[in-house]
Amino acid sequence: MHSSSHTAEQYSKRTSTQVHEAANGCPAAIPRQTAITTPAMSTPQLHVESATPFRYAPLDKAKSEIRLLWIPQSTPHSNSSLQLSLIHTSLENIRDFVALSYCWGGQHADRPITIHGSLIYITESLETALLNLRSRDAGFFLWADAICINQKDNAEKTSQVQIMRDIYRAAVQVLIWLGPSTVEMDNAIRGIRELGDQLLGIGILDLVAEKRRQLVPWMMQPDDGSRAAAIRNHLLSAMVLYREAAREGRDPFWWLSFELAERQWFHRMWCVQECVNARIATLRCGNAEIDYRQVQAVSWFYKLYMPFILGSLPGHAKAPDLTKQLNVTKFQHFEGPMPTTILDLRQKSLHNPVFSLRDLLVLTNRVPNNLVPSGGAARSIGATDDRDRVYALLGVATDEAPQHITPDYTLSCHDAYVITARVLLDHGHYDIFSLCQVEDRKHNLPSWTPDWSTPMEETWSMPTFSPDRDYNACGHLTKQARKANTHANASRDLDLDSVIVDTIDEAGAPYATKILDFRNGKQWYDLRQYFCDLNNYLEQSERYSAEQKKEAEWRIPIADMEYNASTRKMTRPSSLSRMEAGYMLAKKMYGWSRDDPPPQLGSAWLEMAGPELLDGDSPYSCFMYQVEGMSRTRPFLSKNGYVGLCPQDTASGDKIVIFAGAKVPYVVRSNPDNNTSTLVGEAYVHGIMDGESVSENAQTETITLQ
Repeated sequence: MHSSSHTAEQYSKRTSTQVHEAANGCPAAIPRQTAITTPAMSTPQLHVESATPFRYAPLDKAKSEIRLLWIPQSTPHSNSSLQLSLIHTSLENIRDFVALSYCWGGQHADRPITIHGSLIYITESLETALLNLRSRDAGFFLWADAICINQKDNAEKTSQVQIMRDIYRAAVQVLIWLGPSTVEMDNAIRGIRELGDQLLGIGILDLVAEKRRQLVPWMMQPDDGSRAAAIRNHLLSAMVLYREAAREGRDPFWWLSFELAERQWFHRMWCVQECVNARIATLRCGNAEIDYRQVQAVSWFYKLYMPFILGSLPGHAKAPDLTKQLNVTKFQHFEGPMPTTILDLRQKSLHNPVFSLRDLLVLTNRVPNNLVPSGGAARSIGATDDRDRVYALLGVATDEAPQHITPDYTLSCHDAYVITARVLLDHGHYDIFSLCQVEDRKHNLPSWTPDWSTPMEETWSMPTFSPDRDYNACGHLTKQARKANTHANASRDLDLDSVIVDTIDEAGAPYATKILDFRNGKQWYDLRQYFCDLNNYLEQSERYSAEQKKEAEWRIPIADMEYNASTRKMTRPSSLSRMEAGYMLAKKMYGWSRDDPPPQLGSAWLEMAGPELLDGDSPYSCFMYQVEGMSRTRPFLSKNGYVGLCPQDTASGDKIVIFAGAKVPYVVRSNPDNNTSTLVGEAYVHGIMDGESVSENAQTETITLQ
């Protein structure tokens, strides 16, 4: 066993050196001129009928024991049969090993291998990876969850999942298996490696902002002679070369294949933890390896190229001759969960390793409105077991909340999600109530518990790309985090200190259909009744002055928020905001008033719209962009004259409440049979979003949500 350990150490050191060399432009594990092919795999020739099933020996939990798989050295005479062995070792005295990160792919475990001469079945994807990873230079130790954890023992699974973070941190390398190679993937790997090496050479990963949405502002900073400015100039020069190549009819990103976007690893929940906790992360497809940093650098450069072509970067005008031929679909693939959500998290963990469980849950489960196809399902990072949408993130989050959640596979998904919601609420994350408005909820969850198994659309109070909303409806009525015993508390009843603001009297026409293009006049015309009802309710209300009603007419449709380019945050519009001008033009164009005749969407309408319709920075465009995010709402009038926007499922008689600690009001529906309430959703109530309705002597009462 000593010699085995020695060869594993040699393999690990060699692999680490190759990764370092690849990142610095030197030959990687597979020379660039070498053809990348995947050897043909045949079914292992095992005597399955006579083989005895493999039986796992128990692990010593007190010693933090894990199993490691020995992958023997390949020889010219090796066949495609996998004959392996397992050892037990303690994380406290661990030997060098490689951890495998791969996708199970929903396959059945029907591929036989032998361990110590006994039979075990694995999936085809894992079999392909193991056969591909065998080296002719040396054997090595590997950790692969499907083999190293007894999948039929829930107690062991629970125990091993709790130390998964430590396992991946202990590995000398995490090898990310993307699957067999193809011609398209060969081209993508080579292209990423070559461009990635250039970008790493100029230092893009050292100075580019950690958050993806800050890339463009970072590029727009002035040239002050600093190293950061020099890097920006190098990037701009590279983009000029790519632009000129495109003008000559040569697609500079010809090598980037949609197939890369579709590789399942980028859509697997457990891969988040496996990648983020890696000391060295290497992506492998067939026989080719690339460092994750090369992929990260290329993805950032790729995302900057589109605003460069559109003229959003300083000193470079828009290239209208290229915008039409720009493959927008290809760019959108890089904006979803593939392939960079996981890699972005890893990059951030290296510079600012602070992740709250709440933020991770939102990031991996929610999809922006403008990325959800009309009538289609949103793409999201997947999990074979719905409980893993929470459990897989516990080893990544760095706040206190995960310490109160045990990945217990004896619990139902219902109980796991309810316990998670209670823990998040105990830590002050009341905004999770805004994530409960999902039509296709599963697992019979309480109305106040987010269903992490269903893709979530962003909400107006916490949109994906601008999460900082300056609301404080609860005012001084804050709630201290409670250290409750939530481990076994999966009760459907949730008691909340609350202030009842008012009762819904009327609810108007819904804004039910997402508008994915604010230049589509027909869609906005269809919202005429929505805006007419809102204006009608303002006229009826006796709560607001004439001046307040005039402002509310344009503030309510955008939830009283606008994007501040100087601070790059969402802020309250001033009385001189261009949002009002944008609203007035839209109102005239689409007839958003009972006094205006319905418009004719023809040449006269286009003439009225003029350049405002196409200018993305015009008052009209800025206003309409904010309105886009208000889908699935409807205007309302309360009994005491409050006007605002409520969930589209709101009905007359529902209550407007403010929960202690919550930044926005919510609508609840009473259940008279058992004196409980059902959460309907978040509400924008004009005039109470800054705590105006919560006085120092405000009386609270307990509302029990189910």
